[in-house]
Amino acid sequence: MKIGINLLGESPLKSGTGRYASELIKALLNIDNKNRYFLFVPAKSVDSWTRYISSSVNHRNCKVISIPITGNLVLRRLSEQLLLPIYVLLTGVDILHSTNTVCPLINPTIDTVTIHDAARWDLYYFRKIKDSFLRTLSRLSAVVARRVITVSSFSKDRISKIYNIKESKIELTLLGSPVINDGNHEGAKVAAVELIDDDKRYIVSVSSLESRKNYPMLIKALSLSNTPLRLKIVGKKAEGFDAVIKAINENNMEERVDIMGFLDDAELDNVIKGAMFYTFVSKYEGAGLTPLEAMVKGKAVIASNIEPIREYCGDSCYYVDPNDANSIARAINLFYTDTRLRNDYVKKGLEQVKKWSWENTALTTLIIWQKLVNR
Repeated sequence: MKIGINLLGESPLKSGTGRYASELIKALLNIDNKNRYFLFVPAKSVDSWTRYISSSVNHRNCKVISIPITGNLVLRRLSEQLLLPIYVLLTGVDILHSTNTVCPLINPTIDTVTIHDAARWDLYYFRKIKDSFLRTLSRLSAVVARRVITVSSFSKDRISKIYNIKESKIELTLLGSPVINDGNHEGAKVAAVELIDDDKRYIVSVSSLESRKNYPMLIKALSLSNTPLRLKIVGKKAEGFDAVIKAINENNMEERVDIMGFLDDAELDNVIKGAMFYTFVSKYEGAGLTPLEAMVKGKAVIASNIEPIREYCGDSCYYVDPNDANSIARAINLFYTDTRLRNDYVKKGLEQVKKWSWENTALTTLIIWQKLVNR
């Protein structure tokens, strides 16, 4: 089977949905030595993708195809519609999977597409012209694709209702945690034992500064807590940045909140490992992967009591109401004062991450493709 993977609309490697794409591809190339893969990427990303797949077990079964796409998001998506079907035809792939919301509407082969969530419908701030354009393309993609893949039961339900497509057309492939892939589970366990009793003076939260990530509420909660803890926020600026700055000023937290921007993996690893615990009080998510990535590093996690996070994290998080600053503040106080409680959640987290692997995600996805091609 010749499998094409459309990465033309994807986020950078290991950032946002780009993490899903990169981990899925790496896992596929590690478990599958029979099929051939063609990665369709923008010309500027060829070198980074070529380097990335070079460490995979079966990287020789994969070819990176450069597509001359440039310009803003709208121009790139239009070029994707016009150019990608030509390259699909030339390579003769049996199936094309698009990893981020949109697939070619006219395509000479079988289409599948991953739609991670319904955020562009559910969240008020996705109301620009480009968002309307992407909503239209996404809805049409869901209609023409043979299967829609999504990453949580919550997203499956929302996509079915908003896109008005049957649930039987939507396949669920839950995401993996890094622990199984990189062999660092034992290292995470040792780190947890060594660091958990130290008086770590900051907590950390990782995500872009979108409104849905709820940082103003977290900042207010920290100001209400009876702790001297600092907050380190790791993530790129987004439309919610101004509200974060306003919350810092209104709560007199200028000396206690550090906005660190985007960090590479090594820097991020050090920041998380140095934290006393991890907080994630987002109001809306398509999946609950982010807390798992903190658990891998031996951190106890305070998280929002929302469906996608519960699906991934089970009882391994201390859950709070993301709309209630006092609920979050009480959790911060508990984790700051109760070492045994933190240790309990570290242990729960290290057990929880064992349940998830990118190899399982890749295998589930591969089975979906094989069934479609064999029909």
